[in-house]
Amino acid sequence: MFTSAESGTTRPNPVWKRIHDDLSSRIYSGEFTDGFPGEVQLAEDYGVSRGTVRQALRPLRDAGVIISHRGRAPQVQTRDPWTASGPDYTLLPPLEGDLSIGTTRTREQRTELNKDAAAKLGVESDTALLHLAWTYCSDDGPVSVGDSWIPLRFAEPIADLDFSTTSLYRELSVVCGISVDGGSETMQAITADAELAAELECEVGAPVLEYSRLSLSGDTPIEYRTGAILGEAMSVTHRF
Repeated sequence: MFTSAESGTTRPNPVWKRIHDDLSSRIYSGEFTDGFPGEVQLAEDYGVSRGTVRQALRPLRDAGVIISHRGRAPQVQTRDPWTASGPDYTLLPPLEGDLSIGTTRTREQRTELNKDAAAKLGVESDTALLHLAWTYCSDDGPVSVGDSWIPLRFAEPIADLDFSTTSLYRELSVVCGISVDGGSETMQAITADAELAAELECEVGAPVLEYSRLSLSGDTPIEYRTGAILGEAMSVTHRF
């Protein structure tokens, strides 16, 4: 049972937020793979009203983590919310599209000022940004590298999080209550220069897909991302 009053001098999170965080943790631990309980059951489990349960579920529903259809039990969808919009990326064998069998290595994770990223995000140049830089690897070595910048006012709760086993958009949704639901992305084919070849452990001149992305929540820019993916490791499908 969750109560609204707690001891201490710091202001506690509201009940709905604590239920939301608890459900998020349970979801991503794999507890609800056989089905997700309805609002009535959750209200009983947590000892709160259905209205409080709806508040707790709203960010998860908005992010597409909880999917509900009339006449059916709710289902959990834990894929990265970005793939709900725009082209679908598929990393080719040996990854076979399953990102869970690869590993992510964080190269940078710090707060910084970045004039170019700030301009892309439409914020002042002296705005504090969380900078994440990573390398994604298969068993055969690096497949992609990327850099993300997010205004710290959005990302502060996850600034020190270990991203080696989770998705940035997932954590923005379940921890920060921010759903990435749109954006734009540009990709172009290039050949790896010496610096990029060293990062991807490929030959200089190898085909690479370079991209830049601006992710939105509603009309608000949330993340600016740049990166590169080995051309031989990726395909893009566009449905129309």
